[in-house]
Amino acid sequence: MAHHQQAGHPPQGTTSSRDGALARERVPWRTRLIYGSGDLFGGGAYNIINFYYLIFLTDVAHVRPALAGIIVLASRIWDAVSDPLMGSITDRTRSRFGRRRPYFLAGSVLIFLAFALHWYAPAFASETARFAYALFSYIFFATVFTLVMVPYSALAAEITLDYHERTRLNSVRLAFSLGAGVAAALVPMPIVRAFPTPQEGYLAMGIIFGLLFAAPWPVIFLHIRERPELQTPLPSQAAAQPAFRRWTRFFLEPLQVRAFRLLVGMHLTAYLTIDVLSALFAYYATYSLGRPGMLNLLLGAVVISQILFLPVYTRLSRRLSKGGAWRVGALVTGAGTAALYLVPPEVPGWLLYGLAAWVGAGLSGACMLPWAIFPDVTDVGELAFGERREGSFSGLMTFFRKVASAVALFIVSLILDLSGYVAPESAGSAAQLQPESFVQATRLLLSFLPVLLLGLGSVAARRFPLSPERHRQLLAHLAHRRVRGLDSPEARRVQAELERALV
Repeated sequence: MAHHQQAGHPPQGTTSSRDGALARERVPWRTRLIYGSGDLFGGGAYNIINFYYLIFLTDVAHVRPALAGIIVLASRIWDAVSDPLMGSITDRTRSRFGRRRPYFLAGSVLIFLAFALHWYAPAFASETARFAYALFSYIFFATVFTLVMVPYSALAAEITLDYHERTRLNSVRLAFSLGAGVAAALVPMPIVRAFPTPQEGYLAMGIIFGLLFAAPWPVIFLHIRERPELQTPLPSQAAAQPAFRRWTRFFLEPLQVRAFRLLVGMHLTAYLTIDVLSALFAYYATYSLGRPGMLNLLLGAVVISQILFLPVYTRLSRRLSKGGAWRVGALVTGAGTAALYLVPPEVPGWLLYGLAAWVGAGLSGACMLPWAIFPDVTDVGELAFGERREGSFSGLMTFFRKVASAVALFIVSLILDLSGYVAPESAGSAAQLQPESFVQATRLLLSFLPVLLLGLGSVAARRFPLSPERHRQLLAHLAHRRVRGLDSPEARRVQAELERALV
């Protein structure tokens, strides 16, 4: 458990220089595990949605693919307001529980309710009514996700300042996320099939997973603490600004930081890749390979491989830097998805599972490393703005993550319509024959869109400027500046040098 420290003293397990810069810091395993458990919701919920929600809307809720895409896209327009706004709100929150923790307690009940309603398919005769309910439930879920996950992601930068400990912390977080992803791949369909109708099955699945996702948050609220030396008072000039101007400032200013823009490039392309693969895999297995019964195990192979390779990328990040390790993951993923295009329907099952595991091995780095880099970038934000804005950075990261999902699902839904998708005659049917144009469109998107996206992300990763050595220099300068300000020509020189490199 993380403990409160007196202001001006480093946490237990650290040493400090004369200026207060941390020389060594170890995060206890208990803290890693409790913090990481929150991403059961962050990763698990979106894995289930990405794997099954589009096909749930089209085949069970009977909403046309184009309307299903509009549902996701409309919720992201709302996210354009709510995510950065939540980042600003959590940065400006001052309470005896800190800036982040009050929202974890509030989210405990809301997570369960929002996720359960997300999978309810009302038997309305009107497609307009079905569309309206799906739109409402998706926006409600997106709002609850923002309420909890924006402050949660910001908290990582406040648990430890150590470059490599942040990678370990986020590795544990991603292990929980991917563990939930394994459950998301393997468990939902058996639950759904255990009930007389898909409508009952999907609702039961939503209730069960809603309880699972809500469970960690009271424990996180009780046991995780924010670093007191980073709980700075609100700047008086910011408090005096009109609310709209404060919101636009907190939204736009992080984008002025070069290191953050490059991180967004890596994060966005990685999660667009993940969302494209997640949305299309069900159609690929069902209609291209003609093996719907293998879907759960194929998805399970992807996610289990992601978990197994987390230690590999943790070590690679120490040798190559975090950006270099990300490029390795991008290369492995692109090679694996390109190979899927060459797979004929009669290919042996073991080869399919091997390719799925290969793709998962690459995605492991693409998933984990942007969030391992994120706390380091918030340190650059303190360099640039003179105050901690983890919430604002987190709000933008969550926003871009959701935009990636919306764009991916909207593109996929349009292509399903335009390429001739034919809905099953009855809910839950998997035997519907699809035209060749649809099958080819699915294979091309699944195989080569990730190659294009990850190629663009690799350009950003190659240019990312924050090495372990540079980060140590940054932390030492920030610790000095918090105590003494820019009190000497040397401090001003280091400030200017770091700004040129990172901002």
